[in-house]
Order: sequence, then C-alpha cells, then structure tokens
Amino acid sequence: MEQAFETKLKKILELKGKSKGSTIPVLQAIQEEFGYIPPEIIKEIGNFSEIGSGHISGVSTFYSQFRHRDRKSTRLNSSHRIRS
Repeated sequence: MEQAFETKLKKILELKGKSKGSTIPVLQAIQEEFGYIPPEIIKEIGNFSEIGSGHISGVSTFYSQFRHRDRKSTRLNSSHRIRS
C-alpha cells in the first residue's frame, strides 16, 4: 500500500473509530476521501483497526451507496454517430 493511502486511512480511523460499530462512518469517510472504496484499503483496514476486511467488504457491497470503482476510470463509448 502506498504511504499516502496508509496515512489517510490511519487518520480516518482515528477520527471515525476503529470498532465494528464504526464501519459505515469509516466507509463513508474513505469514499469521500478517495471517491470510491479502493480494494487495497479494504485489505488494510484490519491491520489498523478491530474491523476485519471481510466485514468491511460485506458491508461495502451490501449498501448501494458505496462504489468500488473509481468514477474517473469509467469510459464512455463515443464511437456512435447521431443521425439526423
């Protein structure tokens, strides 16, 4: 994990909490910071908190408010021409 990700994750966990009860606020803060829930962050949460990566993964996939892909990486196909 990049040092920047690790530093941001630690700060979020300090602010939002490190227990299972903090799962949703932690995920919301991560998504606000990164624009989505990066998979490498999910794996690392367990190293810095009491929240297991399996629990984080389950909660983040259950609720539709959480995105697992960066919006910037979404591409639009503009090869279709509009005919008049």
